[in-house]
Amino acid sequence: MNDSGRKPTLLVMLRHGMSARNLFRSDFIRVIDKAGIRIIAACPAASESYLQEELSRFDVELALLPELKKGLMERLWSGLANTLAWGHPGVTRSITIKWLDRGFRDGRYTSLLAGSLASVFFLHRSGKFRRLLEWVDVRAFSHPEFGNLIERYTPDAILTTYCFDPDTALVREGRKRNIPTLAMVKSWDNLTSKTRISVEPDTLLVWSPSMKREAIRHHFVPERKIAVVGAPGFDEHFRNMDYGDRSDYMRHIGADPEAKLIVYSPGEIGTLSDSANLRTIAEIVAGGELGVKSHVHIRKLPKVRSDYSDVQDELGITSEGSGEVVEAWADRFDQTREYIDSLQRLMHHADVVIHFGSSIAIDAACHHTPSVGFALDSSMKNTHRYSLVRHVFGMTHNRTLVDLRATRVTKTRDELVETLKLYLRHPETDEVQRQELVKRVLWNTDGSSGARLAQQVLDIMPELAGSNDAGDFVPVFK
Repeated sequence: MNDSGRKPTLLVMLRHGMSARNLFRSDFIRVIDKAGIRIIAACPAASESYLQEELSRFDVELALLPELKKGLMERLWSGLANTLAWGHPGVTRSITIKWLDRGFRDGRYTSLLAGSLASVFFLHRSGKFRRLLEWVDVRAFSHPEFGNLIERYTPDAILTTYCFDPDTALVREGRKRNIPTLAMVKSWDNLTSKTRISVEPDTLLVWSPSMKREAIRHHFVPERKIAVVGAPGFDEHFRNMDYGDRSDYMRHIGADPEAKLIVYSPGEIGTLSDSANLRTIAEIVAGGELGVKSHVHIRKLPKVRSDYSDVQDELGITSEGSGEVVEAWADRFDQTREYIDSLQRLMHHADVVIHFGSSIAIDAACHHTPSVGFALDSSMKNTHRYSLVRHVFGMTHNRTLVDLRATRVTKTRDELVETLKLYLRHPETDEVQRQELVKRVLWNTDGSSGARLAQQVLDIMPELAGSNDAGDFVPVFK
């Protein structure tokens, strides 16, 4: 208890199910609870019974996250500021690729012209210009819907699980009230592919030194404001769990226990047709071109409502989900404990993973499993020259995979066959590169990133949390 007799309170804003995974399925929540801090979790899924039940053993209150309401002036300002400082070619590889893809695909020629003109001024390279924009963003706008949330719960600190709009509106309201604020980077591609950080928190929480450099270079966040904590969503990969007998696992998913396991991760935006790709892979397997008996298994995307049942029945392919569809979340799914465990087992027992520039390549590398980048669509004549499908492995975060050679990108059918044959026969190939990928993206593999994240909260509330800290916390989630 603090001097007022009230438990220290942390207000958490989380719009995405993946954020729930980072906080509630890592040691973060256990450390915070042990320190005697109450959590107010403002989220769109507050009324979901599964979430209420999961959090009932902790001091957590779920509150419905209010909808952000922007006035005309703020919308106009945001559009102008983002165009000048971020949304144009030359900022990052990812932004350039996405900008060209959307412009030519949707015929946004006015946007293409505006972005081209904005790039001439090189304002995205000016720290002074970015500081000016941030100064205006902090002072010019207000959001009573978030202000009322703060007034209702009177938090001692605020944590947002996304460092961009709309979470920045809550950071703004917290700063106006002199409440310490922290913001997380949600995913490995965010700092190079999303938008600018319009309102800086007191502490930006990043995964790795590499991500810290991105925050400094592209967003001009002062180094003193950045804390490297690791990636809580990957902690479970490093817990030395018992994944069971491989033959039993293969029978469980409906595969021949003696077969090599090829996992296919569908491409939400990186491919023209998952069904066509699966037919190509199944044809390669059935034709004996790999030289070993193999089985294809799909790790489906929960937020993409694709039905592969016809392909599965026809080709003898099996599948599993990767999360529960929950429409309330902004990303429309949640990866609960069951799905986190299933991902670990799959990556552990898989012989190779095929993907389209997905973070599943990192999951695979955590288990020393090779991954193949599927880029056969890049040469298709029916896609426009600047299509993201053609350039997905040129995006900034995916270049890490390519440059390290942690994933071998295949652009033809013959390349795909030869790469699969190499990895299935010699899985140790490129292992050094895969471990360098893990080190570069995730930084620390001790399984304690959730605890380090919690420690940052405790550090920003020292007079409230007393002597409680995560220094002696044993990272075992049960």
